[in-house]
Amino acid sequence: MSQGKDYLRAQRLIVVDLSLRIIELNRDSYLPGMNLPDAAPLLMLAIKIFEAQMKGRPTTASALARALEMPRPTLYRRLRQLIEHDLVVKQGQNFVMRMDALSKPEAVQDFKRRVGIIQQAAQKLSELDKYHFPQH
Repeated sequence: MSQGKDYLRAQRLIVVDLSLRIIELNRDSYLPGMNLPDAAPLLMLAIKIFEAQMKGRPTTASALARALEMPRPTLYRRLRQLIEHDLVVKQGQNFVMRMDALSKPEAVQDFKRRVGIIQQAAQKLSELDKYHFPQH
């Protein structure tokens, strides 16, 4: 394998490991006991809701269905699951994350762990760059 392909493979491995660890940690924090294939689409939906909320634009079911390219019956079923897990509430036509669920001490600690994992991955990628593109 060429050096370029080795570099790309190493980068991909770091990113894949990071992605899986973040999904698993989010599942463990917010949907404990749920298997990963069931949790992943719920987490994606929760992330979309949270993103809109953090941008100051709480989102509707219609907007979520379009953004996630998800049939409405599936969307509503998953929204019900997030509501049952006390992660999301409906406010009028909008769906928002429950900030109290995200602000619990254990949730904040778990979030800090995820940030640390992202920083570790960034460091690994940076070190890989230094090895692949040495400064003269």
